[in-house]
Amino acid sequence: MEKYKKTLRIRIALFGSVILLNAVLSICQRIMDDRGKIPADVSSIIDFQSGFLMGLAILSLFMLIKYRKLLRDERSLRESYNRETDERMVLIRSKAGMPALLITSIVMIFAGIFGGYYNIIIFYTLLAAGLCQILLGVCLKFYYMHKL
Repeated sequence: MEKYKKTLRIRIALFGSVILLNAVLSICQRIMDDRGKIPADVSSIIDFQSGFLMGLAILSLFMLIKYRKLLRDERSLRESYNRETDERMVLIRSKAGMPALLITSIVMIFAGIFGGYYNIIIFYTLLAAGLCQILLGVCLKFYYMHKL
């Protein structure tokens, strides 16, 4: 159980760093926007980036709160450990290709955001491909949850 507690502490630190990085990026973006350095043709990318980062920060905050509560209560910590190490769910996640599919989808979305500064078609293409991959992974997960 101590190993799982250490894993949760690492997750808390990672989510905290995501929130901190989001705050820094938001401040830098606001400074650049106030100085007029952002061209008008990339404003939709900036809006999407702001919303995406805000959603990521909110999700990170909720997960951080959840993990802190888990560390305080031994019973809920044990239940969470049992849920994460359930053999059936591990099999479902591996069949749906969850770790690799999720990572590649998020990399595609970030690449679309950064590539969108050069060409708007890159932004829309990579964003659509990343979202389709995530949707496919969710559908596969639900399929295998009912099948297995």
